[in-house]
Amino acid sequence: MKDIIYLFYSYVTDFIKMWLVLWGLLNFKPIRCKRIYVISINVQLIILILNVFIYKINHDTAMFISLGTVVIMITILFEDKYIKKLSHAILAYVLILFLDACTVTFSSLLTNVSAHDFINYSIIPYIYNTLNIFTIILLIK
Repeated sequence: MKDIIYLFYSYVTDFIKMWLVLWGLLNFKPIRCKRIYVISINVQLIILILNVFIYKINHDTAMFISLGTVVIMITILFEDKYIKKLSHAILAYVLILFLDACTVTFSSLLTNVSAHDFINYSIIPYIYNTLNIFTIILLIK
C-alpha cells in the first residue's frame, strides 16, 4: 500500500512541477477547452490504476510509464505546436530531475546522511517534493 501511495504522490507532484515550469517559467498558455481537461483526467486515472498493477510486477517500468504519462498529458494541456511543447516538457523534466538531485545532495551534505538513506526514509521524499514545488514557485515570481 505504501508503494501505491508513493506512486500516486510522485505522479501528482511531478505533474504539478511540470505544470508550474511550463506555465510559469516558459509562459505556455493552458488550453481553454474544459472537455479536454475532463478527458485527460479520466485517461490519467485509468493509466494510474493500470500502473498500480504494473508496479507490483516491475517497479522501474511503472515509474517509466508514470513519467511518460506526465510528459504526454502536459503537452496535451497547453496551447502551441506539439513538437515544441513536447521538447520543452522533456527539457523541463530534466530540469526538475536536476533540482530534485540537487536538493537530495545538498541535504545529504548538510546532515552527513547518504542520499540513498534519505530516499529510503518514509517522509523525506515527500518533503523534498514539496520543497521543490515551492522552489519552482519562487522562480516564477
